Amino acid sequence: MNKTTLLSIILLLSMGVSGFTYSGNNNCSSDCNTSSDCNNCSSDNNCSSDCSSDCNNSSSDCNGNRTGFFRPRSITGDLTYRNNLTFYNYYHDARCNFFTWDNTFLFQRSRRGNHIGQGFLGKNNLTVGEVGADIESVNLGLGDLSNDFESTISLCPRREVFAWLPQFRFNLDCCCTGLWADIAFAVVHAKHKLRFRENLVEAGDIPGEATSVTEVFNDLGLFANKCRRTGVDQVDVRLGYDWNYCGNDHVGAYLIGTIPTGRRHENNRFFQPIVGSRHGALGLGFEGDYTIWNDECNNHDLVFMTDFKYQFQFKRKETRAFDLVNGPLSRFLLVATEENPLEPLPVGTLAKVLTSCVKVEPRHYIEWWAGLHYQWCNWGAELTYNLFWRDRERICGANFNFDDLGIFRKACSDITSDSGATIGQDVGAGTADATFVKLTNADVNLRSGAAHRALTHKVAFGLSHANVLSDCYPWMVGIGAGYEFASRKDRRHAFENWDVYAKAAISF
Repeated sequence: MNKTTLLSIILLLSMGVSGFTYSGNNNCSSDCNTSSDCNNCSSDNNCSSDCSSDCNNSSSDCNGNRTGFFRPRSITGDLTYRNNLTFYNYYHDARCNFFTWDNTFLFQRSRRGNHIGQGFLGKNNLTVGEVGADIESVNLGLGDLSNDFESTISLCPRREVFAWLPQFRFNLDCCCTGLWADIAFAVVHAKHKLRFRENLVEAGDIPGEATSVTEVFNDLGLFANKCRRTGVDQVDVRLGYDWNYCGNDHVGAYLIGTIPTGRRHENNRFFQPIVGSRHGALGLGFEGDYTIWNDECNNHDLVFMTDFKYQFQFKRKETRAFDLVNGPLSRFLLVATEENPLEPLPVGTLAKVLTSCVKVEPRHYIEWWAGLHYQWCNWGAELTYNLFWRDRERICGANFNFDDLGIFRKACSDITSDSGATIGQDVGAGTADATFVKLTNADVNLRSGAAHRALTHKVAFGLSHANVLSDCYPWMVGIGAGYEFASRKDRRHAFENWDVYAKAAISF
């Protein structure tokens, strides 16, 4: 390797380090504080009985009204951004070069925010009122038997992402023919808009209490309406080996490891901007390409390409907010003590108790990418498909300190609890317990605080132009766009996005 190449590699890697430094900037406003984490969580929590894969006897967790934690898909791990236009360039135009620096610049915006809102609220829109509402207003301190309240609320969240994804690819044929390695990370600027809406028909008029659901949720610190974050999404390192069986056609396998870069954040808020993850991962992948048609006289190529990846993400402590087995949003039920069952504690008391440090295990991730690349002289066009599947998170080590709390019985004559109450149950309805029933860990639906299983599909199209600089350094530029969609049952827990991207690569 000559001195010019060596100095170029050092310079490019230095730019990568600069990206990590830049990623430390946090533009989150003060109403989206991220300082809280699991620092007070003991390290000896075990993961046994509470890791059951059943539905914890919660009907709301097994039907369409389930809620859960929302985790966006990684930019670094997205094979569409990693491979589109880049894959062909690696294995055809830059196959013999030692080092390739590839860059992707992208903008991504989520679609169908009303479905994401359902993932937080159970459904969109929700009525809040006295009789026959989705949320009984008494639970939020809005109205009582002598003070009416009526309102409709909804969430329509939107996520926008600007990202720079650099990839550093090393051809290690000098060590072993077919060996290669690469490292990639994404510097991501994520902007979230909660778009919480309330149609207030009749405001609350209880002296000293909030007059709307918006005021209640603000007082409880449940959301920041606008917030943004900049950080490194994650760092992926791969080591692979390729077998060339005909010209540039090949099959290969690789090992992949993910270095976590996510920051601490409070997971009890609605739709926080999350960049990266705190969970490391290991996995393996298989890839290959095959020339379907080749015309050397006219410089035409049609190549099929594919890449399959599996990873397992490891356990890490996080703070999560949960509901009871009583259904979605049951963390906002009023509670009382056994000593004084007729006097409910302040609104949000149960929600604070149900926000706990737990061990979160994301488990299995599978991704498959396939595409067709047509090359004519220096011009290329691609059509690709990307399948992404993640498993449901497993929650372990949960321990809630309920003391002598029970669910408040909203009926004047009952001096007991109402362990079967739901958030929409009318005052005086339901069945009073024979004796005061204290809440226990068994009453918590752990899956209500976990990211659910999700499956998405993405189709993308790209155009590229490639050439060689000084007869030694292949380069490529390109543009493209993608569209990601999910099934009806998955769209409330996984973004449906559209995106545009630009590519630039040079090899030495």
